[in-house]
Amino acid sequence: MTQTAASPQDARGREEPRHEAPGHDPASPDTTSRGASGQDTPSEAQPAARQPSHPGGEPLLEAEGLCLAVPGPAGPRQVLHDLSLGLRAGELVAVTGRTGTGKSTLLRLLAGVLRPQTGSVRWQGTPLEGLGPEQVTRMRAGFLGYLDQGVPVIEGLTALEAVMVGAGPLRRSQRAQTRQRARQAAHRLGLDLVLDHEVRTLSGGERQRVGLASLITAQPRLLLLDEPSSALDEATTRQLIAYLQELVAQGTGVLVATHDPLVVEAADQVLPLD
Repeated sequence: MTQTAASPQDARGREEPRHEAPGHDPASPDTTSRGASGQDTPSEAQPAARQPSHPGGEPLLEAEGLCLAVPGPAGPRQVLHDLSLGLRAGELVAVTGRTGTGKSTLLRLLAGVLRPQTGSVRWQGTPLEGLGPEQVTRMRAGFLGYLDQGVPVIEGLTALEAVMVGAGPLRRSQRAQTRQRARQAAHRLGLDLVLDHEVRTLSGGERQRVGLASLITAQPRLLLLDEPSSALDEATTRQLIAYLQELVAQGTGVLVATHDPLVVEAADQVLPLD
C-alpha cells in the first residue's frame, strides 16, 4: 500500500495542559494493592500529570524520506513511503495506524535493525547510513532501548536477573546500584511478586514488562517501544503510562507504536500512518 508522509498532530490539543504537582518525586515508588489472588495489582490512579515536553529539547532522533518496500505475491508492496519525523528529549510520541501500515517496520528502521531503501536515520545528529552492524550496535548501547513485540525468553534466568541483563556487563562495584535500579523499574511496572520466578514461567504481559524494565535499567536517552501495552489490562496500562511520563519528564525521549487509546491520549505528539 502506498503511503504518504504524515505530519505529527498535537495530542495535547484535546485537553488543558496538565502540570506536575509541587514536590512530586519521579523516583518515588507507586502504591499497589494485593488482589484476591495474592498478586499485586497496579493503582487505579490516572497517569501522573507532567509538564508538556519542552519544544527546545535536544534532538535525539531524526528520520527523513524513509522508503521501504517488501516482496508480495503481486510484486513489491510499499510499506513506508517518504516518511519523515523527529523526536526530542523530553517528548512522548505515539505512532498509530491500522495493522499492516508499517508501525513495527518503522521502529525497526529507527532502531537501526533494518536499513531503508532510501532516506536517512540520525541519532543525535549522526547518520546511520554507511555504518556497519557492529558500529550501529556500539552506538545503540547506552543511547537507545528498543522493545520488540516478541520478547525473548531467557532460559534459566529469574525475572530480576533478566531485568539486570539490560545494564550489560558489570564490575563488582556496580552490581548493588544496578540491582537497586532494576528493582525500582520492576516495582514501577508491577513486577514485585514475580522477580524470583523464572522468565519462562511468566505470562506474556509479565515478560513484556520484564523486557521494558530491562531497557529502563540501562538508562537510555531514547526508548522505542512496539505495542508495549498490547498484553496489559487497563490498570496496568495506566501504571505503564505514568512511569513513561515520569521518564519523559526527566528528559528521556519515548516513541511508541500503539493501538491503545490510553497511550495515544498521553502522548505529546501523534504520528498517524495511513
